[in-house]
Amino acid sequence: KSIKGNRELLDVLPSKRRHEDDSDLSGESSGDDQDELDLPTHKRHKKMEKQAYHQWKSSVLSSNKQTKPDPTKPRKQAQLNFKKKPSEIALEVSSVAN
Repeated sequence: KSIKGNRELLDVLPSKRRHEDDSDLSGESSGDDQDELDLPTHKRHKKMEKQAYHQWKSSVLSSNKQTKPDPTKPRKQAQLNFKKKPSEIALEVSSVAN
């Protein structure tokens, strides 16, 4: 078996070859688009996920700002009543004794 080098492989797939000599011939394309094309697939996916996360986060924060209660009125917390009345304690004791 013969092992092909990078140059031979790129000759087989010329679309994969980078052309440094004509790097800026298309002035119409933005730098961001070109950067995304140069990134490996996993980095592109990670970048897209990060953008989607930031978009989600900003939408959640903006909706939270819209639905916030009036800050001048503090919320009242419900009080818990754990104290038993003496009459209830007597009933429990008598029912256990029977």
